[in-house]
Amino acid sequence: MSESPDKKMKPTEDLHEDTVEHILSTFLPIQSFLRSRMVSKRFRNTEIRCKDLDFSGLYSVRRRQLKVVQIIESVFNQHKGSEINRFVLIINHTGVEDKILSWINTCLVTKDMIDAIFKNCIYLETLELIKCGMNEVLSINARNHKKFKSLVVYSMPKVWHIVLDAPTLECYKYDGPVRAPTICSLFDIAEFLKQCPKLEKVLIDISDFTFEPTGYWDLHLKVGIQKDYKEYDLTSIKEVEINGYKSHWHELDIVEFFVLNARSLEHLILKSPRNRKSKRFQTDERRMSYIKSISPKKYLIKFIKG
Repeated sequence: MSESPDKKMKPTEDLHEDTVEHILSTFLPIQSFLRSRMVSKRFRNTEIRCKDLDFSGLYSVRRRQLKVVQIIESVFNQHKGSEINRFVLIINHTGVEDKILSWINTCLVTKDMIDAIFKNCIYLETLELIKCGMNEVLSINARNHKKFKSLVVYSMPKVWHIVLDAPTLECYKYDGPVRAPTICSLFDIAEFLKQCPKLEKVLIDISDFTFEPTGYWDLHLKVGIQKDYKEYDLTSIKEVEINGYKSHWHELDIVEFFVLNARSLEHLILKSPRNRKSKRFQTDERRMSYIKSISPKKYLIKFIKG
């Protein structure tokens, strides 16, 4: 004989209360979870740990921008989970760009998320990725964007390679680890700048970094850059600042490269390290004199103590 409907147990009655809360708060899509908190006293105070933050259905005729922003802001302020790996949002971004960027930076950023940002935010001007939990490769495809001007990548130690296609980029700041000194040279800097034809200001911070001489650089890369310098058209660059300048021979290569190729350059600032214990090299006066002699402006190069 079958049990009467009244005597059948609900699926959650066999589970411990903490287990039910964990399942609902972590694996349920955020809108379903919020509805559960509203209709059930049992889950009203359950912490938000959802990994799937799909807010696509919030923005509508009945619920305008301000209300949607308040709901999302509340979720992020209460979120106790260790990661967010899906974030979907359909909203009029005008006036709330800063909030949207802060929400994105809180998430575990994925390649699909970055692609979705550039696919859907056609008027995006600035993207700041700060302490984002992203692994391996960061790919920025802004080939068809006409207003994308600024990119900041800060403190993302798990990202080991950045692929950038952004013809309209004017400002790019990267702050993070260089995994091996021998793989970072003037060639890497030059090849990156070649992809940014509208870049106006370049800031290179080498305060905690020393270029080490390598035979491969001398025999191949340096010769290649000197031979094919016409490939590096940096006419848009007006200001270059090198922080942590220690008079290393490779740093002089960088100074010479900009003087030769950035023909519209107005300021080239060499700032010494703030830390007095930082290793400094003896200045090659003869070579510095040569670089100054080929500079189109007499007072182009300026030295500043850190």
